[in-house]
Amino acid sequence: MRNILKAIRRRASFHSEDEYRLNERKHLRIPGDARSHPVWRDEIAALQCTQRLVRLARETGKRVHVLHITTAQEMEFLKDHKDVASVEATPPPSHPRGPAMLRAPRHVRTDESAGT
Repeated sequence: MRNILKAIRRRASFHSEDEYRLNERKHLRIPGDARSHPVWRDEIAALQCTQRLVRLARETGKRVHVLHITTAQEMEFLKDHKDVASVEATPPPSHPRGPAMLRAPRHVRTDESAGT
């Protein structure tokens, strides 16, 4: 990530999940069973990567956009880093409120600053 951030001139968007943690937890994945997705792709995998991304953005003096946040922990962390990180919160379609949230008016969504 550091090399990417060093090379960019504009904000870059990232899908933020810690690949190291995902590989460690792959044994928890049940192929074909969507219910295992939040077990092996847990909230910690998302938070660790987002924290690393923000740290690297600060170190390199760059701005980032974190794509489709689904955890409260990431939102809590990111609220204090608006100077370097914008965010888009998109509940997964399988979430009970997901489809309704995706139809929310644009002013309700948090992705307004993605193009700046």
